[in-house]
Order: sequence, then structure tokens, then C-alpha cells
Amino acid sequence: MGRRNYLALLASLASLALLAFSSEAQDFGKNRLLIRDYPYKIWETEHFLIHYYEENPLLLEECAKHLEGAWDRATKLLEAKPKKKLPFFLYTNHNEFEQTRIVDIGEGTGGVTEMFKERLLVFNNGSMAWLRHVIYHEFVHEVEFAVLNEGFWKSARLLKSILYPLWLMEGLAEYGAGKIDEPTDLMYANDSATSRQAPAFSLRDLHNFNHLKPNQITKAYKQGANIIEFIADEYGEDKLSRLLKSFKERFDSASVLLDVLGLDDERFDKNYREWLEEKYGEPAKRLDEPSLYGSRVSAPEYPIPVFNWSPVASPDGRAIFFIGIREGYPAIYEQEGGKKKKMLVGRNFHRLDWIALEDRNLSLSSDGRYLYFVGEKSLKEYLCRYDRKTGELETHFFKEFQALKSPVPDPADPNRVALAGMENGFFDLYSVDLAAGRIIERLTADPQDDDHPVFLPDGSGIIYSTENSLGPDERPDRDLMIWKKEGKVTERLTRGKRSEKTPAVSKDGRRVLFVSNEDGLWDLYELDRLENRVLRRTKIITAVFSPSYLGTDESAILLGSFRDGELHAYKASAASLRGDDATAMFIPEAKIAAAPIISPAVMSYKGRYRTSFGTDLFFPAFFFSTQGGFFALTYWQGSDMLGYHNVATNLVLNSGSGILDYSVGYSFTRFRPQFQFVFKGSHYRDPYLVSELGEELRKKENLQAFIASYPLDKYHRLDVGGSLVERYHTFPSDPSAITNLQDFRLIGQFVRDTTTAPYLVVTRGSRFSVGFKRALPSWEFDLDYLSRFAEWHQFIPLGSDGTIASRLAYSRSSGRTNEVFQLTGQGGVRGYPQEPAAAQKRGVLINNIELRLPVFPDLNYHMWYLFPDFYIKNIYLSLFSDQGARWDDRAGSFLREGKSKKKDDLFHAAGVGLKFNTFILETFPFFFSLEWAKRTTEKGGILYGSIFQYFTFK
Repeated sequence: MGRRNYLALLASLASLALLAFSSEAQDFGKNRLLIRDYPYKIWETEHFLIHYYEENPLLLEECAKHLEGAWDRATKLLEAKPKKKLPFFLYTNHNEFEQTRIVDIGEGTGGVTEMFKERLLVFNNGSMAWLRHVIYHEFVHEVEFAVLNEGFWKSARLLKSILYPLWLMEGLAEYGAGKIDEPTDLMYANDSATSRQAPAFSLRDLHNFNHLKPNQITKAYKQGANIIEFIADEYGEDKLSRLLKSFKERFDSASVLLDVLGLDDERFDKNYREWLEEKYGEPAKRLDEPSLYGSRVSAPEYPIPVFNWSPVASPDGRAIFFIGIREGYPAIYEQEGGKKKKMLVGRNFHRLDWIALEDRNLSLSSDGRYLYFVGEKSLKEYLCRYDRKTGELETHFFKEFQALKSPVPDPADPNRVALAGMENGFFDLYSVDLAAGRIIERLTADPQDDDHPVFLPDGSGIIYSTENSLGPDERPDRDLMIWKKEGKVTERLTRGKRSEKTPAVSKDGRRVLFVSNEDGLWDLYELDRLENRVLRRTKIITAVFSPSYLGTDESAILLGSFRDGELHAYKASAASLRGDDATAMFIPEAKIAAAPIISPAVMSYKGRYRTSFGTDLFFPAFFFSTQGGFFALTYWQGSDMLGYHNVATNLVLNSGSGILDYSVGYSFTRFRPQFQFVFKGSHYRDPYLVSELGEELRKKENLQAFIASYPLDKYHRLDVGGSLVERYHTFPSDPSAITNLQDFRLIGQFVRDTTTAPYLVVTRGSRFSVGFKRALPSWEFDLDYLSRFAEWHQFIPLGSDGTIASRLAYSRSSGRTNEVFQLTGQGGVRGYPQEPAAAQKRGVLINNIELRLPVFPDLNYHMWYLFPDFYIKNIYLSLFSDQGARWDDRAGSFLREGKSKKKDDLFHAAGVGLKFNTFILETFPFFFSLEWAKRTTEKGGILYGSIFQYFTFK
């Protein structure tokens, strides 16, 4: 493909992506919400412009300190520096982070580095150690962009970003963040080095992470850091900057590795695996498997890796409860013995959008009746209580808190709950009364992250975990504390150099189980409060999470453990646990060395944010020939710093062919209703329509459109808009137009979408839309009609990602110049040729039913030897039945018609298909289907090959 055509294609694709607009019904999908405004103020440091909207000087100072520290570390590591002060945006919590208009944010996003304007966005989760980690990680990306994107014509360099492998980009970012997340790094390294079921990914499988399954993304990030560690260990840390700079001039990993390290990617991958086995595999083999301590009580669910968070047990120990995300959304499950798990809370879309996936976000009342957890609805967090006896779900909102976590009930009163609540950016402990809906008492008041509270059985106090400042080696340090009701005082229970978290208390209040990474990995320990002694209870190969005593005699322990790429609940026998004395690790007599004092960053206040607009992308292309004339193609995209105003333009001019195409799109997204404006035009000569004088028909077509979307919540939306279409067709020598049409339409619709997709394809939920289009004859417009439409999709899961999908679509138009609708072909009744406009009618009813079953649910075939490469993830078999009817009169008249007339307007076909879910460059989803549809109302059929997605896919 020529360079001119290549640029034209890129610009056209970008234009379609950014300016796509239809005056018809908009697509299904989840909605983005905005429930607050951001009165940004700007503080300037030596290298950053910090945008923040809250009055919290301590959090602001922490960010400034970490930003300047990240600058020093990353610029030395990669031997490069950004050439301007970088804009940094701090959000107080994740719900506010999700409301940014700069980029799309998902539930699992911790931070973003945006390439167009080099903006850094992070949110605060209450932990200063976490904040440091995410800032250091994201700033490494800024230095990467300074190397790869600086220079002449930045927009063209940005196009090359899809060729940079994420094992390098994200691996460098994780490596540059340091050892602050070392226990998770070790957990994934040990598992990858020793697991047969979930070994390390191959280097070629880590070009991008989009093709990976849920719960595999973190593993990919950590393996990327592992690969960078291997390069630094074996070839020297100086090679890291050389790798990045080599990618600026090259297009694939193989040539870069050959240039910098002297070996191709296959040999590099082999050497890496040998290093992984030697450094992590061999030491890990001396540690214990989770199964050594007890049996796994939650089951794998192929083909999606399962993570089951925060396991808790009923008072008698028979039933286990945990939070899982197997269906594409978090849900609370109950597992009893060998029975199949039962969903208790999950698909409450009218009540909840999300359930927090945390180490300790599920607790049980002392009588086993109530389950407590934190849930989210419309970007607000609620304390939730589920009644196992009645099946009722209560949600309690406390306006005083910016965020909530770790609720636990008082053993003596199920209405009294202790939790961690965020106020002014920090988590403290509170006691709340559910019956009264108010805060009873604030238990702690400090700038540390207080978390994981648990009541003493007699109600005399609460044990919890608190975050200290980073240790001397810049690793997180958390200790266990006890808040005593008598005197309202707090005392320290442990003084480890690392982190102690998620405590659980025995029935007599004497013993405390907790998790610590004092020896590197997250292991289980037990504190005897009476003897002031600590025993190490596990020495596990990966990690332990969320322990609790199990049953009335406490002869067993319930815990979560990570192995083979999954997180499961285990029931461990107390007799099988270790009993190594670890008192000196947590209760040392010597004073702990103080953390190094880091001078605060120098800041100056710059005032309130003022709208700053600039270019994101610019692609000009010009060409001239004596035969073809002058050709020009330009694409320009711009936005303001906050993403409230977005503009994109596209222009194509070809003097030789008489073509002029333009489009301008503008969106305004500052408030909850979002507005889009589009202006498009096309002027060209039609060589297939020639007059008697040999003149080609001249066509001019213009579109002006507007639409406003108002999301009611994440699943429901209202749309209203209008469009004006003008068409003018004539011959140059004939002033009278062949076509002179002006069409002004109004549109309104309601959309609901509660579908969910565990991976790639929708398997459950429903979609519904209903609306109208009205062409107005007023002001001398030419068309006059009213069209009504409705569409309903239903997905019924069959297990193992099989699905029964059904679609029912209705369209009906009336009026002087009514519309007509397509009934046959793909998107309608398959197996029939697409009918010409003359055969189409003003009423259409279509029903499609499809059974979809995975044939190769985990194929993972990588066609790396082609460019662009194709990654075939899985293949599905589909069996379908399509039926439809069309009519011109009222539906009732159609039903009363004779059989002979109905025969021409009733259609049915059945067929079979294969659907291939693939990725291009492991980045862009590419769905291809082969379908054979056989007509049953007449002879014949059609074989379809299509790259378009229809109702059975997202």
C-alpha cells in the first residue's frame, strides 16, 4: 500500500472513530456518569503542574514529593527527560477518577499516562505507599514517551505506539516503581516459575495484553517487570535505556533485541525462562503448596481464571462465602460442602453497579444471618447488608464519607458496624448505626491508612491495621493496632519492618491471625496476646490472604491463597500449620530505625484552572500529478486539558476527480448530559451517471446533526437529537436539479443495557431500546413521516461460555413520505438476498435466535509470522434460526390477509456458523464469522463471510 493511501486510510479510520454519528438509534453499551464538578486549582513544582480540587495540603505535599522523586529515579534509569512541565491530575478516590473526561477509566484502572498531551492521572486510595507506587509507575511512561515520541511531527510518531511491546513499556514502569509491591511481584514470579497449569507467558504473547483473559492482566504486568529485571541482572541496567532508544528507530522486538543484546526474541525468551527457573523456581520449590495445609473449597471454572476474594465462613463452618467475578461482574457466592456454588448478590443492577474486590470486603454477623460488604451505585459507595433469611438487600449511604471499605459487625449488635471511611482523602475507623443511619463514633483520626477492623468478641475493642511511613528501604510498613473502648486509646500490637494486615480474632479474644510479608511473601502468622508471642503458621510458595478462624472449636482456619494463576479459598487444618517462633520479627526490643527524611517538594500556587485548548493529532498529506491533479488529505484533532471540549476535522480534496469531503465534529462532556455536533459534506462527480452531452452528474450532500445523551445511571440512557440532510444533484449545463431534497428529522430514544461478558462475548443479560424518528414537513422541508422502532436482546447463559441469544426488532413508519426497511440479509433474515428498495415495506418484524457453543474456547493460536499478526483466541459454533415479516398496512390488516399474500412477506431461514474471535497485533479485537443460511420458505441459501458483529456479539 502506498504511503499516500496509508495516510488516507489512517485518517479515515480516525475520523470514523471520532466523528461517527447517526441520527438513527445509538448503539447499546454502558454509560459514563458525571455527578460532580472539578474546581481544579494548580500548584507548580520544579517539573510538574499539579491539578487538584480538594483542600488537603498533606495529600498534595505527598504527591509533590513522590512526583519529584519519580522524576529523579526514572530520568536516571532511562537516561532521558521530558522537555516541559507535565500536567498531573489527582483524584480523591476511584469513583471520582472514573468521572474524568480525559480518558475512559475502568474499575481496575489505577493510573493513566495519556500520550497526546502527556497528562498523568492517578487516584488516591488512602494508602501513601500505593500512591507512591502508582506515581512512580506512571511517570516512567512519561520518560518512555519523551524518548519515543519527541522530535519532528509527533503525531506520526504516535501512530507507531501500537508496535511497542507492553512487556517493555509496562515492564519498565513496574521495574521503575521499585520494590514497593514486592510481595505481589514475588507471588507471580514464584507461581509462573513453578506452575504447570499457568506458566509464564511467552514473549510473543506479551506484545499487548488486550487478548488476555480476566485476572491475567496483573500477571502480565508483573512478568513484564520480571523480564526487565532479567535484562538488568544479566546484561546490565544500562541496556534498558538502549532498548527504548532502539525501538524509536525499529519496528519489532526481534530486531531491537538483536541490536542491543545480540540475540533474537526466541533465544531471549529461552534465556529468560532459564533465569526465571534459577532465580525464582528453585528457591520456590523449597516452600509449601497451599494444599499441604488443607483442602481447596472453591473450584476452578475453565476457561476463565477464577479469583475468589475475602472468604468468610458461617458460624458452624459448613458454608463458605466469597466474592467472585466469573460472570463478568462481582457477585457474592455461597458454597456448602461439595454442592454447586449459589449466587446470593450480584445481578442487582437497579441497586448496585459493582462490589468492591478487596482483601476484606465481606463479613458475617455472629449469628450467620447477615452478610456485610461495600457496594457501588452510580459512582457512590454504600454499606450493604444482605439478609440470608429473607434474601433482602439493604444499602446505606453516608454522605460524610468519600469512600468506604472493610465493614465488620459488632458481635453483640448486627446494626452496629465498624468500617474504614475516607474523609478528606484519608481512611479512619468509624462506628456506624444501620438502624439510625448515622455515624456513632469516630475511632481514629490520623493521616495514616487505617483498615481491616475486627471486633474483640466481648466488644471491648477493635484490632486493625495501620500504615506507617515507608521504611528505610522504601518498602511499605503496616502494624497491627488495638483500639480500646475503655479510655478511647490505641496501642500497638506489632512492630514489624514490613506490613501486617487483615487480622482475625479467636472466640476467646486471645489469639490473632494476620498476614505479613515480613519474610518477603504474604504468609500467615498468629499472635498470642496473653504471652506476647508470634508463631509463623505458613511458609507458602505464593501468598495467603484474608484468614479467619473456622467453626466453633477453631480447629481449622479459612484462608485465601493464590496458585496456578487463580485465587481460591482453602480450609486449613490447625494441626497441619507450622509453629515456628517469629516473635522477634514483630515484637522487637530494639527501636526500629526511622524512615529517611525526604525534604518536601517546593510548590507554588498558580491559581484556578483556565481552559487550555491544543492539538492532539495532525496528519497532513499532499500530492500532485499532471493527470490526477491536486490531492490533499488532512486530519486534525484537538481538545482542552480536562477533556470537556473535543474537536476533530477531516478534509479530502482531489481536483482531478472533483471530490471534496469534509467533516467537523465537536463534543461537550463537562456535565452529565453530553452533547455532540457534527457537520459533514461531500461534493463529487458521479462517473456512472452521464448526460446526453457527456457531462457527469454533480452531487452535493450535506449533514448537520446534534444529539444530547443523558445517562440515568450506568445502564439506562435517554437520547434526543436532530439532523438536517441536504442533497442536490444536477448536470452543469442544466440548472434544474434532478434531486433537490431537504430532510429535517428529530429523534428520541430510551436505551437499557444490562448485558455482561466474562470475556470477549456477551453471555447473559438483556438490552432494550425504544424510540422514534420524526421528519418534519414544516419550513418547506420535503419529507413527512413518523417512524417508531424497538429492539430487544436477551442472553441466557448455558455454562462454559455457551449462550442462547435472542433478538426481536420492530420498525414501523407512517406518513406522506414514509420510510421503508430492510428485512433480509445479514442483520435481518439471513439466507435471502438483500431486497431492493422497491421491495421494502414500511413495517418490519425480525426475530433471530442463536445457540452459541465454544468449540475451541482456549485456542490461543498466534500467527506471528504474518504482519499484522493475528492472534486467534477462540472459535464458537453457532446454530441459528431467523424469521421475519414485512407489511405496508397496519399489522392487524396484515394478519387478516390471505395465505397467498402472506407467503410473499413471511421469511424463515436456519443455518450454522463458525465465529472466530481474533486480535490484530494482540491489540485490536477482530471478529470474523462464516455462516451458511438455508431458506426454508423457498429453495436456496447463502454463505456469508463477515467481519461485522451482529446482535449475538458485543
